[in-house]
Amino acid sequence: MKQIYLFTAIFILAITFKSHSQQIVASWTGTNTGTLSGVPFVFTNSATRASGADLSGVGFEYAPITGNTTVFAIRADSNWTVTFDSPIPNLRLYCRYLRSSAVSFDQPFTILEGSVNMSTHNGTQLNSVLWGNGIIEFTNPITTLTITYLAGDTNEVQYTFGLAETLTLSIDEVTINNTIDLYPNPAKDTFKLSGLFKTENFSIYNTLGSLVKKGNISANDEINIQNLTKGMYFLKLEDGNTYKFMKE
Repeated sequence: MKQIYLFTAIFILAITFKSHSQQIVASWTGTNTGTLSGVPFVFTNSATRASGADLSGVGFEYAPITGNTTVFAIRADSNWTVTFDSPIPNLRLYCRYLRSSAVSFDQPFTILEGSVNMSTHNGTQLNSVLWGNGIIEFTNPITTLTITYLAGDTNEVQYTFGLAETLTLSIDEVTINNTIDLYPNPAKDTFKLSGLFKTENFSIYNTLGSLVKKGNISANDEINIQNLTKGMYFLKLEDGNTYKFMKE
């Protein structure tokens, strides 16, 4: 006898996630390590220290970050490199208390804010005047970024990394089947899917659209997410269903 399963309504949606009211800012887990939108990074210069800063005032009006924000403080004449676990599109560097100096990046950028006290003549060299604040955005997706000191003041400056709060995961058509439920959500170590009737391949993406985990799952199986950093993720099944969840 054939078994017939009755499903509730299935909807096909075109999804676009965009919001410019908030900004994503790096979370620092140590003086040289942190995450940006769930993507870990390592900062190679050891001569840094954590500090608190207001990134919502003069020089940051284009994309302010409210509240006391953790930044890394470093000598202006330091050369440093940051490496992300996966490419970061539209990476922003928040610059605070810049000195009268010139530095060079190995990636092209544009100045989003700070044109009064920041300038560039070739798209990779940043020139600044004393106490300059501003935001620059890199043109290419960044996995590794290096800054080289060229000339000028050597006292301490402050930086942190940021992003516009825009989901870049590209899902043109998403089939949402409301007979399947992801629980618990938020999840700390593991979660399950109720309503599965067959083994499904799955992929998990962060909010940058980067693949962070894949595998397969059957009824009553658990997906282990202990190694993921805190934040929002998307679980996509091979049948096209996509589910948003939070990692605690």
